[in-house]
Amino acid sequence: MNIYSNDRQIERCLPSRFYCELLEHFERRGLSTDLLFEGTGLNLQELGDEDYLVTQSDTEQLVINALNVTGEQNLGLLIGTKFNISAYGIAGFAALSSATAEEAMEVAYKYIPLISPAIDISPSRKADTVNGDNYSSININATSFIDEDVQRFAIEGTLSSLQVMINFVFRNIMPKSMIIELNYPLHPYHEAYSASTGINIVGNSNYNRFLFPSELLATPNPLADNSSYQKSIHECEELLQKMPNSSYSLGEAIRKRIGNTDDGYLLSQESIADELNMSPRTLHRLLSKENIKFRDISATVRIDRAKEMLKQSNESIVTIAHNLGYTDAANFTRAFKKHEGVSPSQFRDKD
Repeated sequence: MNIYSNDRQIERCLPSRFYCELLEHFERRGLSTDLLFEGTGLNLQELGDEDYLVTQSDTEQLVINALNVTGEQNLGLLIGTKFNISAYGIAGFAALSSATAEEAMEVAYKYIPLISPAIDISPSRKADTVNGDNYSSININATSFIDEDVQRFAIEGTLSSLQVMINFVFRNIMPKSMIIELNYPLHPYHEAYSASTGINIVGNSNYNRFLFPSELLATPNPLADNSSYQKSIHECEELLQKMPNSSYSLGEAIRKRIGNTDDGYLLSQESIADELNMSPRTLHRLLSKENIKFRDISATVRIDRAKEMLKQSNESIVTIAHNLGYTDAANFTRAFKKHEGVSPSQFRDKD
């Protein structure tokens, strides 16, 4: 497991691949690229190099310039449609050669830092029910961007790119069976996108996510090739380790692993060690080097899940305690107050 951490904005840490398309977008419309670069330290040659790394501040200014100059609120959706699976380099090839759609998505979850470290994508913890059918979702978060318009650009670009890739993997899927949820109000261009793609778009949601029928996860990949898959995964791992400002944090990787499912916090140190092909003792030793204990990671994930349940459901404290695996509500309350400084009831009542 590897986790990429982007916390120093002055580092050149964002691959320019995604933003190269902005340059082509300007050129196709006959717009001055000087206006695109204004206020950044970038030039035509650098942005045209897909291997060049861009600072976060330059990335934000670049997108702000593009939105202002073009006047296209739907710019993220437009740019995202230009990116199919192969456009994502070696991570895309790993997804293409994976055995199933579910395995391809696991590649995306793990190696999104190679594409855009400022975007975090993760699977749903449990299936949603839509018209009686089980739906899975891919959750999207802009993890670093400060400007709201840049966040929206990044989220919508990622969602429209996902739509292109899902259409490729799920060749027979009906667009109307897919749903995009956004946590902000819809604009007329969202309605136009929905009309052109057939995908339902819902605004003012609790999440930014892409939903699709869960049964599709088992879809075999038409280009599956285990040898190519293993080779591509190996290259992805090497690239992830070499990225500037990358931080190999085993503790953070384990936190994300057990946080991606409803009952992940119930996974034992032994089961995680087995997944990592190491002994529990080795896992304990490696975590000790990061000054963290497995039980602390598990406890943190459980409390984070409790906070979500307290805010997003009307379930009783007793029910939440039971669902989270606590022996009783009293133990849950003590653990929660120790971690958050307030009781579950007080946390729920906060504005």
